[in-house]
This record gives sequence, C-alpha cells and structure tokens, in this order.
Amino acid sequence: MKNRTKRGFRKLRKGFVSLEIIIYLAIFGFVVGALFLLTYPSIKASVDANNFKSEFSIISQGLDQYYSNNYQYPNAGDWSWDNADTYIGRPLKAKGWQYSCNGGSTITLTTPSLDAKTQQKLSEAFQKASGGVAVNGNRLNISLINKPCP
Repeated sequence: MKNRTKRGFRKLRKGFVSLEIIIYLAIFGFVVGALFLLTYPSIKASVDANNFKSEFSIISQGLDQYYSNNYQYPNAGDWSWDNADTYIGRPLKAKGWQYSCNGGSTITLTTPSLDAKTQQKLSEAFQKASGGVAVNGNRLNISLINKPCP
C-alpha cells in the first residue's frame, strides 16, 4: 500500500526530528549532571583521604628515621627539629600538618582542615590499615609502643 497524504493516510516518517534529538540530549545531560553532583562529594572525600594517608605515611617514615638516628622522637611541638628538611620535606610541612609529642606514648599529628566526609573516609582507612592510629576529628593520634616521647 502506498503512503498517501489525503483522507486518513499518513506519510510514514523515518528517523528522528532534530528537535527530538535535542530534547533527548538535554535529558541525558541533566541525568549525567545530577549523577555527578550526587557522587562528587564522596569521590572528593576519598581522594582527599588517600592524599592525607599518603602524606601521613611520609611523615611517619620521617619520624621513624629521626627515631633511628636519635633514639627518641622529637619533643618539639612544631617542625623546628627538622629545620634542614632532612626527615620531612618542606612542601608537606607547608600544607598545614602540625606535630606534637610532649611526653607519654602518643604522637599527635593534626592534618590541615578536613570536612566531615573526608574525616570519615580517613578514619575508615586507618581502622582497616592499623590499630595504632586513631582519628579524632582532624587529629591522628599514634600510639607508640616501647618508644615513648621524651
């Protein structure tokens, strides 16, 4: 049967009209944008937590090296014990990490400011990795075993 345009017969069309394609692309873009906005905070928190964990690892290695050389952890409440950047690099100190070990058996490292999601991810990461590190807000409390602070 032929397509007729008169009296009740419609012309069959094939393909999409450009307006339909624009509408489908707009809907797709909206859905992708909404998914991005929903997942971005969690992804950012994971990336930040991994960065802090990596920086913490560098600081821990520097402190262990200091202990190996001096048979004690530094007791200063700042980075003055590492003026020559022998143990911990200057860029890492400049990020806002703070150090304290004022006697006893706990070193406290205070991270640069963290949002709540990053604190949660960091806490989860350290709970899985080791029992000697406790996360309390933006403070990492490291329990020292047989190596007390002076």
